[in-house]
Amino acid sequence: DLSAWLRAGEILAQRRACECYDRSKFVEALQKIRSLTAMNPVEIWGQVEELCAKVGVAVVLVPPLPKTHIFGFTRWLTSQKALIQLSLRYKTDDMLWFTLFHEAAHILLHGKKDVFLECRGNRDGKEDEANQWAAETLVLSKDWDRFLSACQGRISASGIRAFAQELGIAPSIVLGQLQHRKAVPPSMHNDMKCKLRIVWPGLY
Repeated sequence: DLSAWLRAGEILAQRRACECYDRSKFVEALQKIRSLTAMNPVEIWGQVEELCAKVGVAVVLVPPLPKTHIFGFTRWLTSQKALIQLSLRYKTDDMLWFTLFHEAAHILLHGKKDVFLECRGNRDGKEDEANQWAAETLVLSKDWDRFLSACQGRISASGIRAFAQELGIAPSIVLGQLQHRKAVPPSMHNDMKCKLRIVWPGLY
């Protein structure tokens, strides 16, 4: 099942017309994508794919297959074309965005011969670097410090939404990171998260 999932992504990526990879333009594209997170991902996902394709990165969505437990995959198809493959296994927009930025970090920070297959419990130095880069790109550490200091331990839904609006990102991203930091329980405020599913077009 894993090989089938990987092969499906490869086929879709090969069909995706991309310009040659440009690192600086990819960083610029990611900043644009960061601002798009405040919108409904269903409505703007085509823009995300287009922004990445213009800088040499094919982003494809492939539904998870049974027993694969994979939510992201990154590798270089050629020296000028990278692949980011997402499964949307966790079915929420905060995880979609964080995984996309995590995989982007592998492209920016790590070698073209590296292959990254993301699954729960998969931790090493490069994965930690990618997590840190994604988290810092979405919300700067200094902004976290300011927000948490102002909250004084009382984090409300309205406070999360106001902070996200100030940063220009989706409230679900702020909530997801707060849950990851154990600043709020994993069951709290989840109505902020947008439930998603991949409408699978197939390979034909």
